[in-house]
Amino acid sequence: MILTPAAVVQAMPASPDCAAADLALSFDGRDGAFDGMQHGGTLMVVRNRGAGRCRIPGLPRITFAGPGGGALPIRFAPPPGMHPGPVVLPVSLAPGATASAELRWVSGDAFPGGRCYRTTTVRVSFGAAALDAPFTEQFCGPAAGAIFGQSWLTPGKG
Repeated sequence: MILTPAAVVQAMPASPDCAAADLALSFDGRDGAFDGMQHGGTLMVVRNRGAGRCRIPGLPRITFAGPGGGALPIRFAPPPGMHPGPVVLPVSLAPGATASAELRWVSGDAFPGGRCYRTTTVRVSFGAAALDAPFTEQFCGPAAGAIFGQSWLTPGKG
């Protein structure tokens, strides 16, 4: 029997979406590997702490809040040429498995007339599931707000 691509897809069971209670979120600065020349960054690590396999979007939505709890004008900047944005497949996580993504931003006041924002919290949304975590960093950008870069989640790193 020869399997066609359609048969292979049908043979793979779909994983349900992960619930927030099944996920753990952490950040790893890799001992400053992301920092330098007025830039900052971190490795975001998501772990499935649930009992079964589940899936999360490969490019979760990330928002940042400041000391008052309100959302800060810090937005995701898709890679050039990816309009209206990258199409990224979901990531399936077995129990105990991880996936990670790099986050990068300008951390120094390098913009004439620009602004810097101090974050206190990050919210990472995986569709209906969302996780909040402490996140104390400085993001800088032009007067209209700061931007950050985000790679898609890669299984098995972190």
